[in-house]
Amino acid sequence: MVHSNLKALLRKDVRKFMHHRSIWVWRFFWFVMTIFWAGMTEASTSSALAKDVTGRWLDDTGAGAVEIAPCGTELCGSIIWLQNPRDEAGRPLTDSLNPDRAKQGREVCGLQVIGALKPGGTEGWADGWVYDPKEGATYNLEISLRTEDRLEILGYLAIKLLSRRLIWSRWSGTERCQS
Repeated sequence: MVHSNLKALLRKDVRKFMHHRSIWVWRFFWFVMTIFWAGMTEASTSSALAKDVTGRWLDDTGAGAVEIAPCGTELCGSIIWLQNPRDEAGRPLTDSLNPDRAKQGREVCGLQVIGALKPGGTEGWADGWVYDPKEGATYNLEISLRTEDRLEILGYLAIKLLSRRLIWSRWSGTERCQS
């Protein structure tokens, strides 16, 4: 009798244990699924944003616009509009500060200023370069879309600690550089 009571008690405890165990298994399963779903949602959102950086962008000063477009598997960008495309003498602005003397006569309007951007990380495009004709300097570049109409530009030399972050706005203007 004692033996059968002990067996019944053990069965009851085992059933109770299995019941609690299954509740925890289900809780763990739903927790993992929630994390997985949230990760997939973020990944799809950020990859959708990464794909949508193409278009025309007004720089942070409002004095120029750059069109970012695919070049093969990478992204490139060229100046398509300048608020003041001519110097004081009425001549088109040239790339006079370029360290390469052979390039100093190039017109700034139409100049490629972004190149070699590849999809990078979860937020956008990386491993590219940006050329600043106002300084005649080239920097490493990462870009990412912050909102539909705001593009974050991160330019840096060697390490990101020495970086400059700018925000460009999507540009709906129709004007273009005139040759």
